[in-house]
Amino acid sequence: MSLPELSYLAWALSRYGQIDFDLGQSGVFPMPVDVLGLPQESFAAATDPTVVRRLQSAIAARFQAPAEETVPVLGTTHGLWCVYAALLSPGDDVLVESPVYEPLLRIAEGLGARVIPFSRDPGINAADVHRLITKRTRLVVVTNLHNPTGAYLTDDAILELARAVSPVTLLVDEVYRDLVDTPGKTAFHLAPNVVVTSSLTKVYGLNWLRAGWVLAREPLASAVRTATRHSIGTVSWALASASLRAFEMLDELHARSRLLRAHDAAAAQKVAAWVAARTYLSFTPHPGSIFGFVVDERGRDTRPWIDRAIEEQRVIVAPGAFFNAPAGFRIRYGALDPQILDEGLVRLGRAIET
Repeated sequence: MSLPELSYLAWALSRYGQIDFDLGQSGVFPMPVDVLGLPQESFAAATDPTVVRRLQSAIAARFQAPAEETVPVLGTTHGLWCVYAALLSPGDDVLVESPVYEPLLRIAEGLGARVIPFSRDPGINAADVHRLITKRTRLVVVTNLHNPTGAYLTDDAILELARAVSPVTLLVDEVYRDLVDTPGKTAFHLAPNVVVTSSLTKVYGLNWLRAGWVLAREPLASAVRTATRHSIGTVSWALASASLRAFEMLDELHARSRLLRAHDAAAAQKVAAWVAARTYLSFTPHPGSIFGFVVDERGRDTRPWIDRAIEEQRVIVAPGAFFNAPAGFRIRYGALDPQILDEGLVRLGRAIET
């Protein structure tokens, strides 16, 4: 069985950070390497064979989880793959929210599982999801904050969903959660069937670090750890050293991130005003998010004019087709220079109206 292309990642990796007016990325722009201190501080343990275990302990302590239920991985997408690989076999069913971050679909398909969507608009009806459960269902998957809309699921909502699908595993991708909550908040402790994956990429601007983790109860944690060995062997000692340094100063990094997002509410209103001036579009901003999803109510695929916007206007947003919702696009407005947003919206307007 061949692996399906991750079209969104292939598209994004060749464009994000390379277009003048980047409204496509969904995380804080990359922090400089020296945000973790001098290289000798960040990579002091790069030759220490115990550093991955020390990182595991630091992650566990931050989330008040047992170390044996904590698995370091290379970013959230790798964590997702490891959980899927640990749980799924050909013929299994996976229930996945829609609209959806594409890897949540494609990883399951690559492992021979069948994907069944359920609505995330913006909340989740736990009873509706329960009705989709069959004897073949192995996994239910949600993101928090939701990618691409930015909607937040409260712990009460996640607990209701976890109970509704139990004993099936509920996977919660929390990579954006710290946009709203303080470091250390997690859904992992809400119910025995909850598994969590996250990283320091989106909220902290440390995408170059690939510091990710999975929180899972035994025996699933051991199976996830086996999946990491199959895929990467072990986390790089150098990256683990710098990741350990990041966890030691996580509160400081979170404060820095919050400072970058001080004007996000005003930025969301700019996008809302831009949308309101175009009666065929709709947009709902969600508090705390730095991105949102704009819908073309006419039902038109947005990809053609977005490609034109990139080529002719040097502005980029993420086409909804990559989120199983082609009549829309994800736009990033937070943690962004206001001048970039202002000019980006002007250029986006020229492209959509051409």
